[in-house]
Amino acid sequence: MSIWPMHPRPMPGEILSSWMVRLAHANRYKVQEFYTLYFGRERQIWNRDIDHLAPEWLLKGLSAQTGIQIEQLHSLSLRSFEGIVYEKFREKTITRGLLPLGVYHRKRRNYGQQFCPLCLLEDEQAYLRKSWRIAFITTCEKHEVILHDRCEHCKQPMMPHRSDMTSKTGVPANIGIEFCGSCGKKFTDMDTIKATPDAIAFQRMIFDCIKDGFIWVANKPLYSFIFLEGIRVIIHGKARIDGVREKYNFPKVEIEKCDVSLRHELLKDCWKLIDYWPLHFINFLSKHKRPYSTFISKNSEGFAPCWIDQAIKSSF
Repeated sequence: MSIWPMHPRPMPGEILSSWMVRLAHANRYKVQEFYTLYFGRERQIWNRDIDHLAPEWLLKGLSAQTGIQIEQLHSLSLRSFEGIVYEKFREKTITRGLLPLGVYHRKRRNYGQQFCPLCLLEDEQAYLRKSWRIAFITTCEKHEVILHDRCEHCKQPMMPHRSDMTSKTGVPANIGIEFCGSCGKKFTDMDTIKATPDAIAFQRMIFDCIKDGFIWVANKPLYSFIFLEGIRVIIHGKARIDGVREKYNFPKVEIEKCDVSLRHELLKDCWKLIDYWPLHFINFLSKHKRPYSTFISKNSEGFAPCWIDQAIKSSF
């Protein structure tokens, strides 16, 4: 099997689908045409969350056609976050801590792909970061602005595999991930909002936790996925107390299904309880006098990580 003429290397922190889009465009093909040509119509790619599933047949095929080691391609998928962002990968349901795309017939119903307009503008060739699919990330690590999760012009989710669909024939001369797959406007022209110092501090803590794989909390080391599961428990519990479900008419609050603006606010509220752990959290519990079940519910599978469990019980 011959290697494709153009096979750009993945960029640092790039997600699989982003690299696949750049790969097709580098070979002067539209994305869907390119992969249908090489993998056949029976191999469906874009009607599923390819970053989440990353099937072995696809990674093996891409490795053979580009000469890139399959281990590196595995690292581009969201499965590589197992044991870091989340404990256990879930193939058929939402994986905790990851934003779902809500794929439906090659289109997306959820706002699960975040992006930073400033990063896309500065990139020599725009690409998407894997960290932008993490539910606990709402700001850009580099520019410290709040991320976007949709086109501000047409309000549609980001669909990079459709960024070349505005042209009926051939690949447009100027095309890339920075173009909206629905209206063709450039994401790099969108306005940005600077995050507050507290939000930035909390996001920096989360970024460092994910990079290191652990974090120190109250002088005790915690694995990153245990820390993030605790953050999820706090966010959901406080959201119940604040009536977020009723305010937004949600069936239930799940951070993975919230848009970026709401997640950003929920995380800022969480920071107030995490800071000086566990003092602020215990004071909050004492003030509201809510039962243990407020924080331990179906969303948390009936338990909380030990560092949260101990703080809740100490408030009784």
